[in-house]
Amino acid sequence: MGTIGSSLLWFNAIADGIDRFKPEICWFCHNLPVGSILPSEPDIRTLNIIDKNFTEVKVNGIIIDIDSGIFGVFSP
Repeated sequence: MGTIGSSLLWFNAIADGIDRFKPEICWFCHNLPVGSILPSEPDIRTLNIIDKNFTEVKVNGIIIDIDSGIFGVFSP
């Protein structure tokens, strides 16, 4: 969940979803207001934290330009 200036990760909610649904892959999606689809350093750092804490699933990130519909995918 986030605002125009930041995003928050709720690790309890992530853990609950992984525990309930037992996915093989988790995708974490967000848009960047500047229109870039390249992950920022905080994006990469955050995905690495998720990857290290939830080793039972593969994690990937998606960044979407909501104006054009173009998206980029990245992984830890």
